[in-house]
Amino acid sequence: MLLLCRLTASLKKRLMSAYNLDKVAAIQWGVNHEPTAIDLYKRLGAEVKETGNMHIMFIENILLF
Repeated sequence: MLLLCRLTASLKKRLMSAYNLDKVAAIQWGVNHEPTAIDLYKRLGAEVKETGNMHIMFIENILLF
């Protein structure tokens, strides 16, 4: 089923705005624990590639994120 909705000015503003997520608890936790997670992925045999602000993890050629 295809649902069409009208793009209101307020919805457009919310979708197009940049949000600072630094204060979100889940984001803070991820930033604080990223080195541990990378180390654990490497122990599993993952190849970790840094791409700017992100890390991409590969385990047996499967892209995790």
